[in-house]
Amino acid sequence: MDNQFSISEFIKSCIGLPYIEILEKADQQVRWAESLTRGGRQGAPKARADGANHYAAELKSLLFYLRSGTPPGSGSFQMYRPIVQSLVNSGEFKPEALNAFNLSSSH
Repeated sequence: MDNQFSISEFIKSCIGLPYIEILEKADQQVRWAESLTRGGRQGAPKARADGANHYAAELKSLLFYLRSGTPPGSGSFQMYRPIVQSLVNSGEFKPEALNAFNLSSSH
C-alpha cells in the first residue's frame, strides 16, 4: 500500500488536533482518495492498486465512530485509540470513550 494512503500515518497526523479539525481533515481525505479512483480518471487503476479505496473506507469507519460513538463493524477500530486518547487528554471526549477499546480487545 502506498504511504500516501496510510491510515496509521493519517492517525498520527491527527493526534493533538481538535475534534472538528479531525472530522474536516478525514472528510477531505475521503473526498481526495475517492476522486483519485473515479472511473475514467487517468491514474485511477494505479490509485486503486495503491490502496486509495481501502484508505477511504478506513477513514469512513473512523468518521462513523467519531460521530456516533459506536465502534464500526468494519475497519481497524483499535487503530483509532490514539486519536480518542488525544481527544480525552484535551477534554473534548470523556475518559469513558476509551472503554470501547478495552471491550473490543477482550473479544
